[in-house]
Amino acid sequence: MLQVNEIIQTRQGTYKCVESLGTSKIGIETAVISKLSGRWRFPFCNGNLKILKQLKTYNQEGFSALKRECDILNLAHHKRLPKIIEEDVQENQVSFYIRERIAGKTLSELIELKTEVASSTIIDWLTQSCKLL
Repeated sequence: MLQVNEIIQTRQGTYKCVESLGTSKIGIETAVISKLSGRWRFPFCNGNLKILKQLKTYNQEGFSALKRECDILNLAHHKRLPKIIEEDVQENQVSFYIRERIAGKTLSELIELKTEVASSTIIDWLTQSCKLL
């Protein structure tokens, strides 16, 4: 699992793990990362945080899920979906993609906080989801 302050080197730059969000049952690790810049490798401001999804140990189920998620985000152009910034998803190797991080609370955070969500908002979310399909 990625550790906080761990450095990740990709073809497009160097990133630092800001927060590890965990590993799924199929081995996909998720983390919040920040791109490092300059000779001294200072992280950009918090407004420029990204999400890294990676499969360090190859397994067919994890690879298929990571590839499918990456393909869907590449095909679905919607203002409320994150854009892929960098990807390297290839069979039988460490695979990853980096995407935008959308600010705000996740659905799981709203549920955990027991925040009441208006039915009109839920209908709007469902309508947007259906349009993506």
